[in-house]
Amino acid sequence: MEDYMTKKKLLSTGEFAKLCNIPKHVLIYYDEIGLFKPDKYGKNGYRYYSYFQYDTFVMISALKKLGMSLDNIKEYMNNRNPKIFLDLLSEKESELDKSIEQLKQIKRYISHLKESTKEGMIYDKSCVFETNIQNDEYLLLSDDFDKNKAAEILTDNFIEKYSDFINNNRLDSLEKIGLMIRTDRIDVYTDTFMDYDYFFIPTDKAYSSNIYVRKKGMYLIGIHVGDYERISETYKQMMIYSEKKSMILGEYAFEEYILNDLTQGNSKTYVTKILIPII
Repeated sequence: MEDYMTKKKLLSTGEFAKLCNIPKHVLIYYDEIGLFKPDKYGKNGYRYYSYFQYDTFVMISALKKLGMSLDNIKEYMNNRNPKIFLDLLSEKESELDKSIEQLKQIKRYISHLKESTKEGMIYDKSCVFETNIQNDEYLLLSDDFDKNKAAEILTDNFIEKYSDFINNNRLDSLEKIGLMIRTDRIDVYTDTFMDYDYFFIPTDKAYSSNIYVRKKGMYLIGIHVGDYERISETYKQMMIYSEKKSMILGEYAFEEYILNDLTQGNSKTYVTKILIPII
């Protein structure tokens, strides 16, 4: 037995388990269910493994980490050949690509949340000012709301439009969604500014339709601190500011929700950012 083990460089269960950085009982269990058997059984019933089995065990572990059941792995192992192996690799590679993209999306969302939260923490009261935005931004738009009232923002109709926008564009619920309103319909004295036109999310140019380019340049910014129901007060201050400076405003106002229920327990400290281009 020792000569055979020396020539074949066989390892005991404990030695092979240490090589694979796993507990011994995993190897014993895999043997019992017929998933991964040792190279040889000794007369004493001990299991002995070959170094050549290492890559096979690593592959089994990788497939398990990718969510493949032990039964399916066993089926593959019992029927494996180069073609089946390549097909399996291609399938798992595709699954990994999707997982990586999802993780990248979550990371982008986290980065955006960090930046917007830092920005929101600057403001403790509502204010209006001008700023120069340096770059164009591409926005993916929903279908036109047909003057859906924001007073209905908590109704089934509005939520349904929100859900449709996400599902129809295969978006993730983590996407940072804002609202757009035509500036020629903003009337803070009658509250008809509550007639919104579109949902939007920042995106790239990968979409072929429903893209709006928010151009770089000077913008009138309104920071609303407080309940959303009182946002008309900030719109009013923006209109007064623009009239005093004889500004010509662009076609749309854009609402972005900097601090909301996700980050604040008190709605009185919510922060909403309103952007209107200055022509």
